[in-house]
Amino acid sequence: MENKMTVRAATASDGPLMRDYMLKLGRYQKMEEHITAEPDQLAGLVASGQARAFFAVRDGQTVGFLFCYTVCSAFIGASGYYIDALYIDEGHRGEGIGRALMSRIAQECVAAGYGRLEWGCLDWNEPALAFYRKLGADLVQEMRIYRIHDEKIRKLALT
Repeated sequence: MENKMTVRAATASDGPLMRDYMLKLGRYQKMEEHITAEPDQLAGLVASGQARAFFAVRDGQTVGFLFCYTVCSAFIGASGYYIDALYIDEGHRGEGIGRALMSRIAQECVAAGYGRLEWGCLDWNEPALAFYRKLGADLVQEMRIYRIHDEKIRKLALT
């Protein structure tokens, strides 16, 4: 076996594969019921340029996934990418696949002139936290993420 690994950009035809990886991530995070995006929705986000996605492929087999979108910061006056999903198949963790996906999105940031790459991580996910520390990422301890969605958005819009 050659053991060759590449990272490829997702296309609109990858909707089902993106959905499969989102379900894997949801199961791992014990949040599968929150994964409601359908393959055509994920494909539409990528096709429209609203999101980017990448797959790690080893010897013809997809073994990892990264999904991100552009954000901008008034603090730094620049855009960046927010990584919404990163998942490496269980049997392939520790093989450099996560680093390859993170390196690819970092290359995309540099090429676009972006000044930030950020993501969230569940506080119990120690393997991921250790991986991010190894990458040299800074933990923003003083931040909390707030979210309004679905019916709460509509309710707020009416106030």
